[in-house]
Amino acid sequence: MQFLTVSKHSEGHGGYERHRRMSRALIKAGHEVVWLAPGINASVGEKFLPLIKAYAWLPGPLGWMLQLRANLLYYREKLREVDAVFTTREYDAFGCILESFVGNLPHIFFLHGDTIECEKYLAKNSERALRRLKSHLMLIFYPWLQRKILKRLSHVVVQADFLAETLRKRHPNIDCKYITLTSDCVFDWHPETVNKEHLAVLKALKERGKYVVGVIAQVFYRAKGFDVFLDAMTHLRDLPELHAVIIGYGDEAELIPRNIKRLALDDCVTFLGQSPAAHNLMPLIEVIVSPTRFFDAFPTVVLEAMEANCCIIGSDINAHKVQLKYDALMFPNGDSAALAKRLISLYENEKTRRLNYSLVNERRKKFEFDWDAKVIEIFESRMLK
Repeated sequence: MQFLTVSKHSEGHGGYERHRRMSRALIKAGHEVVWLAPGINASVGEKFLPLIKAYAWLPGPLGWMLQLRANLLYYREKLREVDAVFTTREYDAFGCILESFVGNLPHIFFLHGDTIECEKYLAKNSERALRRLKSHLMLIFYPWLQRKILKRLSHVVVQADFLAETLRKRHPNIDCKYITLTSDCVFDWHPETVNKEHLAVLKALKERGKYVVGVIAQVFYRAKGFDVFLDAMTHLRDLPELHAVIIGYGDEAELIPRNIKRLALDDCVTFLGQSPAAHNLMPLIEVIVSPTRFFDAFPTVVLEAMEANCCIIGSDINAHKVQLKYDALMFPNGDSAALAKRLISLYENEKTRRLNYSLVNERRKKFEFDWDAKVIEIFESRMLK
């Protein structure tokens, strides 16, 4: 079979690698995949159709959906042989549904997270007025958009049961079948792709005998809990061998160095900014902290940290309860003092470190499975029959 997939993003964007792995799994199983995307290294056999610029002056999802429709029409003849579509974002899915010659094809939609809950949080809590306004505007049409997609598609793949339950409660009159497929913790490790300057910073910290704690996330300052983490670090500044690194990018990235300076944490916290293939830096970090506050469906960084054999501490949101399970690996959401106590205990107590490693290792085994085979089962057996 020949599959079409679309993506607004290229390498380096969050969630991209999972999308790419679906493509590789299908090709390995003997199918063809056609990508409509701004840029891709087609080394695994995909056919690549570069996006033409259209409606670039229109910002946000509306501009992207119109651009996608223009591209589908532009490449219409080349897409005649497509048998099915798979997408990973709501407006990718909706853009394909709108165009009849692909909209009537079998369509597999992998929903990474709940955009509506995310935008609700940002609308109330973003540090930037423009971002709050954008979220309010998104909330005007996103529930309608999600409802239209769920009505049109018979199956939707989600990463956790609680996400499926949220969608059922929000859209009780839509008969959509939800399939749960969690992410695995098996990743391609390519140390040669890391930012060499960031690698040098971490190596220098290790050579100085530092105990390195890290946060790796897209920078929504409060939503992703960066404020919680930095406040926790104010309790740890007197521990001379403990040093924190923050890796991330996003709409509110400039708030990180500003608040590091405001809190006088320059000597114990380093902001590295965006770092491609950041998970390749994890072996140089003792503890990965995932302090996210809001509805995060299934944070990839936690699974990457499991694979890298790091200690892990996460906020007690639903996603972390599924991934980490044990209270010893979590702290109350938003409680910087509790996070500080967890980190101090890991830093000072060998027994605590051994327990954390042991529990993380146990949880890692749950997520070590043949994810590619599960994807193929969904595509071939359950979605396309």
